[in-house]
Amino acid sequence: MTIKHPKRYDDQLKQQAIEMALEGSKTIAQIARDLDIKDNTLYGWVDKYRRANKEKSAIQPAMTKPIDLEAENRRLKRELKTALEDVELLKKSGGVLCGSQLAKYAWIDTHKADYSVCRLCRLIGIKRSSYTSHLIQVEKYFARTCH
Repeated sequence: MTIKHPKRYDDQLKQQAIEMALEGSKTIAQIARDLDIKDNTLYGWVDKYRRANKEKSAIQPAMTKPIDLEAENRRLKRELKTALEDVELLKKSGGVLCGSQLAKYAWIDTHKADYSVCRLCRLIGIKRSSYTSHLIQVEKYFARTCH
């Protein structure tokens, strides 16, 4: 087994990346992708720089806020859309939440063409592994009865 050693970046690249991040024209994640750096690494460099230069960086966060707010707004809109879809799906459940496990599994089978099994299981409160185990048992049953 080989041991991975962390990449070493020269100070000039670090300084350039930090300046680009503080400039605020691109997100830190985009800058990291452009420079082929892991974004967590760049976030760490920027954080370390801001802590070391608190008086200078007090002005900079205000400049980067619009980009961060736009990204946060997009993320929240996606979450809201997903939540509204979940509510509509649960309205269509027809009381399956009060039913047996087999009824819940049948409901998942009905809707898994349109939604991910993981999402459906989360919505009705069962573990995905339970559903998968059920599918395996059904396959074994049909394999025994058909042969």
